[in-house]
Order: sequence, then structure tokens, then C-alpha cells
Amino acid sequence: MKKPLMSFILLFFLISGIASAEERIINGGFETGDLTGWGSYSYDFGEVGVNSYDPYSGSYSAYIYRDYDQDARLYQTINLTDVEKITYFYRWGGGSVKIDTTTVASHSYVSGWTYSEIDVSSYSGDHLLDFHEDEDCSSLVIDNVSALSISSELSPVADFSGEPTSGTTPLTVVFTDNSTNTPTSWSWDFGDGNSSTSQNPSHEYAYAGTFTVSLTATNSGGNDTETKTSYIIVSDPVYVPVAAFSGTPTSGATPLTVTFTDSSTNSPIEWSWDFGDGNNSTEQNPVHEYNSAGVYSVTLLASNSAGSDYEMKLDYIFVSASTPTPTTTTPTSTATTTVTATPTPTTDTTYSGIHIVPTTDITAIHATLNGYVDNPALDPIVWFEIGTSSDYAYKTTNISSGSGAFSVLIESYPLIASETYYARAVCANGASEEEEAWTMETASSWPTSTFGTRANEFLYSNMSVFVLWDYALDTGGDMFGGGDIGVTIFVSFMVSIAFIILFGRAGDVIIPLEVGVMVISFIVSMLLPEFASLGYGLMVAAFIGVAYSLYRKSR
Repeated sequence: MKKPLMSFILLFFLISGIASAEERIINGGFETGDLTGWGSYSYDFGEVGVNSYDPYSGSYSAYIYRDYDQDARLYQTINLTDVEKITYFYRWGGGSVKIDTTTVASHSYVSGWTYSEIDVSSYSGDHLLDFHEDEDCSSLVIDNVSALSISSELSPVADFSGEPTSGTTPLTVVFTDNSTNTPTSWSWDFGDGNSSTSQNPSHEYAYAGTFTVSLTATNSGGNDTETKTSYIIVSDPVYVPVAAFSGTPTSGATPLTVTFTDSSTNSPIEWSWDFGDGNNSTEQNPVHEYNSAGVYSVTLLASNSAGSDYEMKLDYIFVSASTPTPTTTTPTSTATTTVTATPTPTTDTTYSGIHIVPTTDITAIHATLNGYVDNPALDPIVWFEIGTSSDYAYKTTNISSGSGAFSVLIESYPLIASETYYARAVCANGASEEEEAWTMETASSWPTSTFGTRANEFLYSNMSVFVLWDYALDTGGDMFGGGDIGVTIFVSFMVSIAFIILFGRAGDVIIPLEVGVMVISFIVSMLLPEFASLGYGLMVAAFIGVAYSLYRKSR
């Protein structure tokens, strides 16, 4: 049993020695920097040598330069037993290759490196491999001369590259096989569960991650695997953020602490908050305390490497003063005293649910009142009441607010420059109310008019004819002491003069008219107390008119 085993071992080492084809050529890549292993011949100005100018691979290549009609050669004796072919790369020149004295290859001029191979499978034993430059004043350049054995091809040395190696999804990478020793099959593993058997595949990475890529190159001599760890890096695409946020609570009394929550999309990495009260923050989800009553707009700027976006919420935070004490104001008059009672809350008198915010939007004609409801249990129907001396003579239209902010533009109520007004916000179930006073500013935009202040207010505001009539009565009443008595005297005086004039023209016909006016004025005074002064004045005037008419008739 020992002899066959020894024979097998001997045969294995023999085949291994023959299989190493690179051993057949000495210094085939000229990497010694000289012509070690080679013989050369040149004459006169001809030259054969090694240089480092642009070799095919490695650091050096050999050149054969021929002068006029003079031979130039580079040669080496090799054993061609069991050698299938001789391979090499060449460029330039117009040379030839001989085995002994037989020309086995001829070359025309080429500018770039060109692969060539010579079939020597019919040869055995030692033979002369002879490279010639056959054209005058020309150079043949050669590199990577090798001999491959018939019995066993060299196994590949796997290598590859990919382009690009990083980017965002979806990332397409083109892989290039750079393996040597002529592999005949390829097996790729892209690291994401996908593979390929193409020599130079293109692969798309559909999701983010870091991927290890491997290539196994194979031929009849064996196989080799090249693995590149964490070679491909794929990230998610970056988009410009879409800023969004919320805050809770959005209303309350000072000090009010609000927690802001960033809900921006597209992964911002920086945040810039403006809380509207002169303070800001760069936190993602800041907590901020408002210490002064007011209405505040809040802005968030969200940013990442792709850009930035902002969201602004106008009048987003409503802050009221801490727990004011409710009051009842009693207006007075020189003739009568009228008390207007504050509506009595049915469930709560602590101002916990509805608030009026001091307004800054006031002109001599109009005012915008702002408020908010912070108690969801309250009736969502709210309104404002305004007036002088807390008489609250004017009520705005109902506002369906619910929990949140509300506002109303005061247009039809006669707001007079430099006069103090009072306003309160009221909820339909009377759960809470709050009063706020302000002083009207003088309107600089009113033009000069010879018609007087009242006429200007009528011409350049939204006052109705009834409001102008009310002003006329007040102005006439001021000439007779003011108040309700002054208005009564003024109306009586003016209407009496009218009746006297009419009697002079209409005679007895005016008496039924005067009696009718007297009766109607009495009814109006009883049913509509707010028109009592006007009714009393008309009654007195009608009485005077009847008396005057009867006196004139008796004469």
C-alpha cells in the first residue's frame, strides 16, 4: 500500500510544479527593473531595455528599438512541455514573435496596450522565445509575458469595484469584475439578500443600510472570493421639513405654562421657536411660561440638510390677568337714577370660563374686541356688551365660539373719540363674565367740516339715522339742563312751536292732530321706557298746542 501512496504524492508534486505556469517565464513582468532572465541584441543606435513609462501593470515594461536596417531582439529560452499558450501585452512598433526561427506572430502599430497569445501546445522541451522589432526607427513595447500549462490552469484571484458606493434610496450600483487569471464564472452576493452570476452586474439597493459585498470568481483551476465589508452605504433621502406643532393649553390666566409639541414631518434636525412674547427656544418640544396677559402668535422654524420650513399660528395663545373681582356699576342722572345690574351667573362667578382680552385695534370709529373660552362646559354661544358708565347699552351679535378664541368688530355702536367705554364678554348660560375698560383714541383721519362733530361722526362712520337722532335729542336737551328732563323740555319746546305754526295755517284741523299726538306719546311712554323722554316732550307739546288752539278759536 505504501508504493501507490508514494507514487500519488510524487505525481501530485510533479503536477503542481508543472501547473505553475508563471515559473516558465523568468521576469515576465520586468519587475526587477532590468532584463534579468532575458537576452537582448541591438546594433548601432538600436536599443533594448526596461523603462517605467506607462507599463501595462506593475512598475516596468520592456522596449525593443530598431535603428535603420539593424536587428533588435529580446529573447529567453523556456521549456514548453505541457504549455498550452504564451500570452503577453504589446503596443507601438511593428514587430514579430518567433519560436526558434519560426515566426508565430506579427504585429502592426497600435497606440494602446493590446493582448496577444501564441498557441504552443504542439511544442515540448526547450525552445527560444524571440521578440523582434521589424520596422526601422520603431519600438515594440511588451509586458506581462507568461506561459500557461495544459495540465492545470491558474485559479482566479478575485477582485472587483463598485460605483457609486454611497447614496440615497433607491441606489443603483454598477459592479465591475477585476479578477485575474481568467475566471469563467462569477457569483455575487450584494449583502441585501440578492445575488447575481453576471460578470459585471448592476444592482439597485431599495432600502437604507450598510452592505457587505462579495465576489467568488471561478475557472477550471479553482476559485477565489473577495469580500468587501461595509462597502455600500445607503441612506434614506432627505426632504425639506414640513413644519407643524401644537401647544397645550392655549388659554388661561397668568402665569400660563404651555407645552409645545413638534409634529413636523420629513425629519427636521433643528428647531427655532418664537413664542410671541420676546422669548424663544431651540428645543424640539419646549415648555414656556407666559407671565403677562395678552394674545400671542407662535412660530416654529424646522430645518434639516435639505432646507427649512416654518409654521405661524396667529393669536394662538390667549393669556388673561389672574382672577379679577367682579363689580357692579350704577350710572346716575340729574333727574332720575337708573341702575343696570350685571347679569347674575347661574353656576360660576370666578371668571373661570370666558375672558376678554385688552384690545389694541381701536380707532375713533371702530373697535375689534378679542376674547376666548377656556371652559368646554360653557355654552358655546358668547357675545360682547359695551357702553359708557357700565350701562352696557349695546350688545353684539351672538358668536358661536366653543372652546377657543373669538372676536367681533364693533361698527354700529357710536364710539366717540376720547371717551371711555366699558365692555364685557358674556356666555349664554351666564357662567362667567369679565369687564374691560378702554379709552378711545382721537381719529386723525377725519376731515375738517363746518357741520360740527356730530355731523362728522355720522358722515365718516357707520352710525345709523337713529343714532344721529339720539345725538340731536341729547344736544338739544343740554340747552335745557341736560338729562331726561332737559330732553323733555327741548322736545316740548320744538314741537310746540311747530304746532303753533301749523295752527296758523291749518286752523281747527290741527286740534285732532294734537290730541292724537298726545295719546300716542302717552302710550309710547308707558310701553317703551327708553323713549319716555321723547314721549313726555311730545305730550307736553301736544297739550300746549291744544290749549293754544282752543284759545285762538275762542277769540
